Amino acid sequence: MKSGQEYADKIAGQLQFFIDESASLQEEQIRWKPSDQEWSIMELLCHVEEFPLYFTGELENVLVHHAEKWGRNMQHQGRLDAVAAADDRQVEDVINGIHNTKKTTIDRLQNVKEHELNIEREHNIPKFGTKPMSFLVEHFLVEHLETHKNQFQRIITQYQNRQEH
Repeated sequence: MKSGQEYADKIAGQLQFFIDESASLQEEQIRWKPSDQEWSIMELLCHVEEFPLYFTGELENVLVHHAEKWGRNMQHQGRLDAVAAADDRQVEDVINGIHNTKKTTIDRLQNVKEHELNIEREHNIPKFGTKPMSFLVEHFLVEHLETHKNQFQRIITQYQNRQEH
């Protein structure tokens, strides 16, 4: 099992990907939507800015405040609001927000001890059952960021393919 510091380092690198890759894009590319059912890069960035804060907050709730349950569903208002606000936000502000998310995420994770990641709590969605906090970090942060990194790259490819045809 990894330590909190190892997770902090991994997630910091993943968040830095979004910061670095967005810097080379034009605003048109960032705001372009592949379809009505898919997110733009801007919507994706707004989500990436929000969700690590939510899940590291949940981790803190369990470790510090001894919360009995953790987690959220896809209809969580904070998640929906972050994506819905994308069109009203400036790209630079969102990128700065991701910088702040990265800092807060590192601060929250770096001192988590290995044994604390073994603490188990029930997820608010029954299908997940009772899981250790390592599952929260692995699934809802590390894997989640990796999924969105792939989504980011897919949107770039879709945009480029659209330009070629």
